Amino acid sequence: PIKNSALYESLKPFRTELVLFIMALAERDEIKKQISHYILQLKTIRPMIKGEDLRQLGIPSGPDYSRVLKAVLHARLDGLVATKKDEMEFAAKYAARI
Repeated sequence: PIKNSALYESLKPFRTELVLFIMALAERDEIKKQISHYILQLKTIRPMIKGEDLRQLGIPSGPDYSRVLKAVLHARLDGLVATKKDEMEFAAKYAARI
């Protein structure tokens, strides 16, 4: 099965109506289930942390913020983080590598 973050990134650029249309045209049940999962569960997930939290971690503002927040979102979608504390720890470790 596809990772939640990959599914999210694949369908995020499209309007909900188009995603539903694709689901209606899909012949395979697995594809319909994945699209339904995106619409019902993944589409509205956002990181709990914001730019202010990254600043408190000592990460300089700039383009790294969006990279870190996107990585945190992917970690949340894939079940690697569950709480704001988890997100903060993940962000600190991720930012140290970029």
